[in-house]
Amino acid sequence: RGDQHRDKQEPGPAAEWYAAALDALPGRNDVRVQLANMLKDSGRLAEARTHYRVALAADPGNADIALQLGRALKMGGHL
Repeated sequence: RGDQHRDKQEPGPAAEWYAAALDALPGRNDVRVQLANMLKDSGRLAEARTHYRVALAADPGNADIALQLGRALKMGGHL
C-alpha cells in the first residue's frame, strides 16, 4: 500500500504504510529508505534525516542513500 500511495504522489499516507512495514520488518533497509523518502517529500525532514542515517549506517557504500540524505539536509537548510 505504501507503493500505491507513493505512486499517487501521496507521501504522507505512503510514509505511514512504510512505517508500519518497517515495524514488522525492521531489517528491511529498502523499506527504511522508502520511508525516509516519503517523510522528506511530506516535509518531515528531521525524521527523514534520522532514517537516512540509519539506512546509510547499514549500507555505507550506497551512494543513493547518501545523496538523499544530502538533499534532506539541504532542504532543511543544513548545507
